[in-house]
Amino acid sequence: MRVRTEITALLIALLSLQIMTSLGAIGLLSRMAPAIEQIIEENSYSIIAVEEMLVILGNTPVNDEDLERFDEAFTRASTNITESEERPAINTIERYHQAALSGDVQARAETTAALSELARINHASMARMDERAKRMGISGAWAAMILGVISVLLGLVFARRLLHRVVEPSEDFQATARAFASGDLLRRVHLDEPPPEFKDAARCMNTLLDEHQRLRHGEVPRPEGASAGTKMTLAEGERRLAIALLDDYAKPSALLDASGRVLATSRSALDLPAEARAQLKELDAIEEQERLWRRRQLTDALWLATLKGAEA
Repeated sequence: MRVRTEITALLIALLSLQIMTSLGAIGLLSRMAPAIEQIIEENSYSIIAVEEMLVILGNTPVNDEDLERFDEAFTRASTNITESEERPAINTIERYHQAALSGDVQARAETTAALSELARINHASMARMDERAKRMGISGAWAAMILGVISVLLGLVFARRLLHRVVEPSEDFQATARAFASGDLLRRVHLDEPPPEFKDAARCMNTLLDEHQRLRHGEVPRPEGASAGTKMTLAEGERRLAIALLDDYAKPSALLDASGRVLATSRSALDLPAEARAQLKELDAIEEQERLWRRRQLTDALWLATLKGAEA
């Protein structure tokens, strides 16, 4: 999977979880609000009416205004029945309240007991509604926590994938470039299951480094008995020694074999124009007066070529 597609998919998943968490919180609050409103409208409304009727019963004797207030409170309570248990208490109040307000002791006791039962029923209903609201809140909190944990885990997966698929390959490219700049021509980019973009980039970079090393180190003729497809180069230790010596040389220089093949070049020679570097490969075919390089034999198999204009 390409990096762009992978990052996009993970970001969409994270955003989707965040949206789900937000919608869940909105849904929870929208469900809790009616529960609280129901407690206030249904139960508190009846309890206030009961309290008002009890206050009037406690005022003896009662006047016409008290009778009217009692009737209004009773009407509110009787029209706000939310529990089936309220009906017997309402019937008892309706049967005895007139006599109770007139001073009948037995009727007063029956009415008071019915009002107390009505208040108890509404308080119990409020407690149940409160418990329901608490359960909804706890359930919503757990749901939000689960979604949050999933978001965190998905974020960790995203960070790990980003580290493995983007950061680590980038660091490998950077380390290879730094190694090349410091003179280590053997370092290559090695990626473990890279995405296609980095795989192609690594292949291109390694090809460029191989080509640079080939141009700088050159190749020597293969010995007798070697297969036709075998290319022989200087031993690694010899290459490093030759490059180190050439780099310390004041002039742009190159090491050639007896056939004129370039074995190694100094760093300054690599910075020369392409025409000057190209002459190294075909010095024997160029007239002496047109050559930019001067050759000096070191051994039977090695020659040192130095740039004429750079001689001290």
